[in-house]
Amino acid sequence: MYANDIKVYAPYNSANYSEIHEALRSSILQLINWSQHFNIPVNLSKTTVFHLGRGDAMEYKIDDVTLRACDEIKDLGIHFKSDLSFDTHIRETVRKSLATLFTIFRNVHSNNAGILVKLFKAYVRPTLEYGSQVWSPSTEKRQKAVEKVQQIFTRMLHYRCTTPSQDDCSIPSYALRMRAFKLDSLLYRHVVNDIVFCFKALKMEYKLKASKYWIFRPCCGRAGGFVLLPTSS
Repeated sequence: MYANDIKVYAPYNSANYSEIHEALRSSILQLINWSQHFNIPVNLSKTTVFHLGRGDAMEYKIDDVTLRACDEIKDLGIHFKSDLSFDTHIRETVRKSLATLFTIFRNVHSNNAGILVKLFKAYVRPTLEYGSQVWSPSTEKRQKAVEKVQQIFTRMLHYRCTTPSQDDCSIPSYALRMRAFKLDSLLYRHVVNDIVFCFKALKMEYKLKASKYWIFRPCCGRAGGFVLLPTSS
């Protein structure tokens, strides 16, 4: 059992802040008692408190040791920040993807575009799309940072696999390169992933309560039997 295998959490608001704090404290105490009973000690150096929201973060203790508070954690491969900006995750994702991309071009001595595209789809693109429903970039700056990886790939692919003419040595635009190599933009694929996720949530294929995220409003227009409105939360 590892320290990051167990999470104790609770949502709160201004009305139940103290109550939730006490419930969390009690849950932590029960967890410690359980671990001691089964002789599975908790590594306090790897145990942290991660706070989201505007309220003041409260302290939690185990055996009179105050747990370390942090504003950034990594959970299931995704970097979370207390402001939910995901800047760190995007930066690390781009770094890992570029490292993999350069490794492919350095070690695969082929000018077959089909092979290199398959390698990109198998080893680079999954990193750029893993958990994207959680961290999908919401600003133009972050979107460009992610899209840059595929832009670099198509540029390198063009130089390796295309014989330039003497009359025109300029490189085609990113849109033309994507069309030539039969690729969709990463932004487009992120949007598709988001839509598929929402559709599966509405079809109750996930353990999510759709009414918690959307309001179902009847509609007689061309949109169908109802429309979805996001909840205030």
